[in-house]
Amino acid sequence: MAKSTIVTKTDLKRMDEQLERHLDKLFRKGCDDTKSLEVTKKQEWELDPTKLKINVNHLIAEGAYGSVYKGYYNGQQVAVKILDLSNEQRRDILTNAFTQEVSIWYNLHHPNIAKLQKDCPN
Repeated sequence: MAKSTIVTKTDLKRMDEQLERHLDKLFRKGCDDTKSLEVTKKQEWELDPTKLKINVNHLIAEGAYGSVYKGYYNGQQVAVKILDLSNEQRRDILTNAFTQEVSIWYNLHHPNIAKLQKDCPN
């Protein structure tokens, strides 16, 4: 079981690095393309936030755009990524890029990629 945990942490780190590279490209382009990333209707991958319990004392990983914590959703142990939205200049870009990442990740099915269960955009 420990081997499975290591694979999940590696996958989260790699996805975080990919998100950072993607966001850096958006920042350099002047942020003009972010409007095309907006998602307005509720997506299949959105979770019910009332069923999510986050253990903020159990930090799994930190990155430039947020932190990953241990949590539970419907009683199932999950990793919870919380974006750092404190910088107003990059808030919309980060939120839209993360929404795009989650939309793609939700549909990925591979034994070496951690399965995305659900996401809470707020």
